[in-house]
Amino acid sequence: MKRALIFAVGCVLLIALAWFAGAAAIATALVHLGVGGLIVAGLIHLPIVALMGVAFWFAGGKTAPLTDYIAARVVRDAAADLLPFSQFGGFAAGLRILQLRSGTVLANALTIFLDLVMEFAAKAPHTATGLVLLIIFVSGSALATPLALLLAALVLASAAAVLFRRRLGQACAAAARRILSRWAEADSSGLIAQGFEAARLLPSFALHVLCWFLGSLETYVVFALLHHPVSLAEAVVIDSLANTLKTFAFLIPAAAGVQEGAYVLVCAALGIGAAPAMAFSLARRARELLIGLPALGLWNVLETRRSR
Repeated sequence: MKRALIFAVGCVLLIALAWFAGAAAIATALVHLGVGGLIVAGLIHLPIVALMGVAFWFAGGKTAPLTDYIAARVVRDAAADLLPFSQFGGFAAGLRILQLRSGTVLANALTIFLDLVMEFAAKAPHTATGLVLLIIFVSGSALATPLALLLAALVLASAAAVLFRRRLGQACAAAARRILSRWAEADSSGLIAQGFEAARLLPSFALHVLCWFLGSLETYVVFALLHHPVSLAEAVVIDSLANTLKTFAFLIPAAAGVQEGAYVLVCAALGIGAAPAMAFSLARRARELLIGLPALGLWNVLETRRSR
């Protein structure tokens, strides 16, 4: 009931933002995009999904076929984006796909946890780059000082994470142990020790960093397809900072309203109107449907095969 109420509030916010931006201007931008532009946006996103699946595969120690991890990643994102769940529902869906294909519950749950940690850590350089570029864009304005302080805090937090990486790793291992204990009472210490090896984590981290920046390139292309071109630097700012703001909405199903608000806010800081920002957000949701619906169909096929 609470989740449904939060989702409803998010939908109201989305409608309010669309009214504020101007429905006619948003519709015009989406008409420029068209079905062909939407297909292009989907095709551009597919390699990013595949690379995220490879990062997932490294986090899992490459113990199963790569295609299993790519399928799990696609279904995870589809469940989080399209079904009335929070991000946690997406993680559960990804775990379910891995369980249908191979591995134990403990190993697959640890893989989900490690991949999530690496994806979140990889967001730091992406966000820092976006902040640096935004500070350059708004230099001389009242926004420059608070943005500089925010960037300094991010840099200090990242430096502390590197300096105290051993303690941080121990804390993450303890958290993983508590999470895994919910699935089984068996001792998971050996499994966790293997999971936190650099050979797993470093490639996963590097691939996630690459995926974040490729997402900015996707943003650049979609804005061009909407006939509201932005520079590549502006695309990095929009994509990095809006995605960072969306992180705080992980409990809201489909980030309803929050995603749109994040894009409108960041675009406003760059002097970009609310209409193209809303059109971009809705185009991204359409792309999620284009990829997510077949992914959910794949999940149904795998479940059917398992039941037979």
